[in-house]
Amino acid sequence: MPGYDIAVWGRPLRPAGTPQGVVSRLYHEAARVMGEPDTREKLKSIGMDPGGLAPEQLAAMIKSDLARYAAIVRAANIKAD
Repeated sequence: MPGYDIAVWGRPLRPAGTPQGVVSRLYHEAARVMGEPDTREKLKSIGMDPGGLAPEQLAAMIKSDLARYAAIVRAANIKAD
């Protein structure tokens, strides 16, 4: 589809209302592990990009993706079975 670059991504999510201290700790620990050379190489070897968005960046990306994909669904008149 012209104008769309759809990538598959995976991120750990947490329930709404999780205390900010817990969110911050989980993010920093995950970033530490993802920054280890062995982890990065293993992920790259299976075709993954070991990026890492901060919680606020991830929330913005999800919001943007939802709006973009909703437009595709409406334009294509896709219905859930």
